[in-house]
Amino acid sequence: LHLTNNGISTLSGAPFKGLGTLQSLVLIDNKIEVLSGTPFQDLVNLQNLVLSDNKIEVLSGTPFKGLDTLQTLDLSDNKINTLEGIPFLGLTSLKHLKIDYNQISSLSGTPFLGLTSLLYLKIDSNQISSLAGTPFLGLASLKYLDLHSNLLSSLSPDILDGAGLKMNVNFFGKRFLPKYRLPKKICSKHQIDPSDLCQP
Repeated sequence: LHLTNNGISTLSGAPFKGLGTLQSLVLIDNKIEVLSGTPFQDLVNLQNLVLSDNKIEVLSGTPFKGLDTLQTLDLSDNKINTLEGIPFLGLTSLKHLKIDYNQISSLSGTPFLGLTSLLYLKIDSNQISSLAGTPFLGLASLKYLDLHSNLLSSLSPDILDGAGLKMNVNFFGKRFLPKYRLPKKICSKHQIDPSDLCQP
């Protein structure tokens, strides 16, 4: 179901009731600002959800509750500045998550907890200047993490603890301090691009 560029500004109540067999929902280029409640809970067979090019600012609560079969979620090109709590809780089948080209300034807590099947996480082109704690905890299946074009100046040696044991982590387009090098603990576990970011 394609509802691109329809001027949709809200998703309230149960807007997709009766569409239990739907597998793909595309809501690109609308005017959605808030995802509140559980607007997608009736889409029990949905595999692909595209919400890019909207005006979403905050992800909180459990807006994707009920999407047990979802495999791809695209939230790129919004105005998301905060991931509160565990907004993706319940998306146990999700494999691809795109939150690139938003305005996220920091990642703390465990916002991705429960995404046990996630393979690909794209959070590049945000404004992330700090990564605190273990924000990637629970991403045991993760193979690719894209963090390029953020504002990171340093990383804790434990920042990727709880994530996939062997990942490709992309820092190309980095804005790291010129002399900064990633801790050896990170580089020994994961494939880092570019490799010259690693301590010798």
